[in-house]
Parts: sequence; structure tokens; C-alpha cells
Amino acid sequence: MTQPTLRPLLYGMAAALLGIGLARFAYTAILPGLIDQGWFTAAGAAWLGAANLFGYTLGALLATRMAVRWGQLRLIRVSAVLVVLSFLLCSWPLGFPVFFLARLVSGVFGAVLMVVVPAAMLRLLPEGNRVWGGAAIFSGVGLGILLSATLVQWLMVAGMTLAWLGLTFLGVLTLWLLLGPWPGREVPAMTRPASSIDSRQPALLLVYGVYACDAIGFIPHTLFWVDYLQRHLALTAQQGALQWGLFGLGALLGPFVMGVLGRRHGWEKVLIGGLLVKALAVGLPVLHSAIWSLSLSSLLVGALIPGMVATVSGRLSELTTATGHVHAWGIATATFACIQGLMAGVFVALYASESYPVDGVFLLAAFALLTGALLAAAPHRGRLVRA
Repeated sequence: MTQPTLRPLLYGMAAALLGIGLARFAYTAILPGLIDQGWFTAAGAAWLGAANLFGYTLGALLATRMAVRWGQLRLIRVSAVLVVLSFLLCSWPLGFPVFFLARLVSGVFGAVLMVVVPAAMLRLLPEGNRVWGGAAIFSGVGLGILLSATLVQWLMVAGMTLAWLGLTFLGVLTLWLLLGPWPGREVPAMTRPASSIDSRQPALLLVYGVYACDAIGFIPHTLFWVDYLQRHLALTAQQGALQWGLFGLGALLGPFVMGVLGRRHGWEKVLIGGLLVKALAVGLPVLHSAIWSLSLSSLLVGALIPGMVATVSGRLSELTTATGHVHAWGIATATFACIQGLMAGVFVALYASESYPVDGVFLLAAFALLTGALLAAAPHRGRLVRA
């Protein structure tokens, strides 16, 4: 791999690792410790997880506008610094309002990194390398999860302050990459995407609906999985960390696996099959709580979270041209973020409620994914008007 190709990949991986792998998914591993060590109640800790999703929704909606106004490089660097500072702010028990603000900030600017950086880095790659380049960039999410399942989990034994400081240290390492030189010869000006396709075409509306269903199915494992395993299924902290490590391993491999399947069998079939498998994997812990079934759930859901991002993007590429894809992908991402943010509050309220069975949130998510599979299988007209 040549250096001009490697640099954009490393830059993109660093953004994915920091913006999602650490800013969002590390909290899933930390959440049980916040409760056990008395920093927050179970309900309070769950709402802090939702704060990141609320922030992600806001950041995804505003990222392009901010990049146009302030420039990509400045926005990326400021966003990375603010995410790392949010980790540092959480290193001491300063109270719920401070933590909520920090988690909100990490969500907003983590989303900015994920909206702006991967698209910019992929444009720097040769066209033939972009499928694999995208998989490599999004594998940074899985790397962040693996780090939270190992280093951060190990530091939690010595206290939550040390765990958060360890997370801050990991953030500083990625910050070093993101504050370095721009991988390309020059930083391109950011413009709002334009397209001549009709975004209300039935085939596109179906894909947006599918992605909205995936946003709902995405929530329980990403917010509650480790806490559910330890507090409700009575797994030890070490067993919970192992399950989260399997989740991270899946997230590391998922984009590559889905890329192979999409190119071999077509993105429409892979989208339907991926949603069906994900629905089964999300609901599996309710049906069977043996270690093997929990491990299978961790691995498959971990793989299909970033894997479905690649799959939906691939499906849109079958329905549009390159120019139209930018516009359609922007709508799909905004739809996902809005539904995710809205439903996060609902899921937290249900999970924290004493009158609602905890298993119900996983069944609700599985039902949403099955609905998405039905939408994906609905008849369509094929490729849309070219831009």
C-alpha cells in the first residue's frame, strides 16, 4: 500500500476510533462501573448514554453546514479536541449536569468527525480502492470498542477516575493524528451536495425507512449490552468485558465481510439478509441466555452495526449515480440520526422502568429490524434518474 493511500486511511480510522469507537461505545463498557461505584443511579447512567445519541443527532444534522462555514480542517481539529476534553471532564464525579453536557458534546462533535472525515478521505483514494478503504476506515470503530473492552475495563478495577483518564489518553493518541498534516495536497472547500434526483422516489423512500428501522434496532446493544449482561444476567465484570471484546471484534471485521458479500451477491440481497440476521442476533439473548448464544449475539450485532452502514450506502449506490449518492446518503444519515435520537429516550425510559420487562427493549429492537427487512424486500423500480 502506497503512502498516499495509507495516510487517508489512518486519518479516517483515527476519526472513526475517536468519534464513535471511544466517544460512544466506550461508555457502554463504563456504564456498569458508574453504577457499581456509586457515581450515578442506573437510570441516571442510562440517560447519560442517551445524551451522546442526542448529541450525535444534532451533530449529524449540523456537520455539513459547520464545515461549509468554518472549513473542514478547522472543524475536524476543534471537534477532536472537544471530544477528548469531554473525556477529561468525566474523570471526576462532578454531578449529573456536568456529565450530561460532556456526553452531549462528545456526541455532537463525534458525529461531526464521522460525517466530515470519512467522506473527505474516501475522495482522496483511487476509485478502485474506495470500497475497501471505507471498510478500513470504519474498522476504527471496532478498534475503539476493543480498547474499551481491554484497557479501559482493566483500569476500572482501580476506579472510575483512572478509567476515564485512560480513555482520555487514548483520545490524545488519536488527536495527535488528527492534528497532523492533511493527508491530501490541499484541503478542499466544503460545499453543500446538490443532486438532480428526486429524493421522494419510492425506492429511495424505502431505503430511508429501512435505515430508520436499523437505527431503532441499533440502540439496545450499543447502550445497555454490558450492563444488561452484568446486572440482569449476572455475568461477572470479566465475562462482560469478554462479550464487549467480541462485539468489538465483530465491528472490526463487519465492514470487510459485508463488502465482500455486497460485491458478490448485490447490495439489495445483503441488506435484506443482514437485517434478518441482525434481528435474530438482537433477540437471541431473550430466547437463550447461555454463554454461546450471548457470544454469538455480541459478535453478530457488533459486525452488523458498522456493516449495515456500508450496506445501506452500497444499496443507495445501486439506485443512484455518484453525484446522486452524496445527496441520498446525506438524507439517509440524517434520517438515521433523528430516529436514533428520538428513540434513545424511549428505550432508556423503558429500560429504567420497573414496570417494563428489561428483555422487552431487545424484542422491540428485533421487531423494528424485521420490519426493516420487509421494507427492503418490497418491490421497487430499480435505478433512479441519473444526476
